[in-house]
Amino acid sequence: KDLDLQKKIIGGPENNSEYKEFMQDIQFELGKFGAIDLVKIPRPTDLGVKQEDVGKVFVRYLNISSAFSCYNLLNGKPYMGKPVDILFINSIEQ
Repeated sequence: KDLDLQKKIIGGPENNSEYKEFMQDIQFELGKFGAIDLVKIPRPTDLGVKQEDVGKVFVRYLNISSAFSCYNLLNGKPYMGKPVDILFINSIEQ
């Protein structure tokens, strides 16, 4: 069941409405920690996307304290049957 949902979310262009809805949900939930500059969820159909990044959620907050709040409250919590694994990276390509 989780795999079917994941395929709907990160699937190809035929799943645009599910992807947009998921993106809005992610922005709403992660926005609770502070102002967001960018949210990116790579899909297999995106040009130049690394296969290992497909299905991951990249978020750039305007304030580092928001990123730490998100980390402190979500890291390790279950989502779609798997624990959330938050990593800090240097940059997100737009």
